[in-house]
Amino acid sequence: PFEVRTRLLGWDDRAFYLEARFISLRDGFVCALLRSRQHVLGTSPECVVQRLCKRRVEPPELPEDLRHWVAYNEASSQLLRAESGLSDITKD
Repeated sequence: PFEVRTRLLGWDDRAFYLEARFISLRDGFVCALLRSRQHVLGTSPECVVQRLCKRRVEPPELPEDLRHWVAYNEASSQLLRAESGLSDITKD
């Protein structure tokens, strides 16, 4: 058995970044770590947070390793779009 602890790491202009830790109830060991990017359609994460908190909230600075992961994903997406002949299409 394990416990899942999820936290919001932050957000940028397009997405929220979440972390889920799967922690063993036997010894407290982190069995798995999941980080995900959740895109927002039709609005921005900033607007969602502002509406929920009823005030403007500055996003926390993303951890350095997460910033590297985001940059890697963007570079990988650009390469895949170029390979597919979609490099001229901009992604929102």
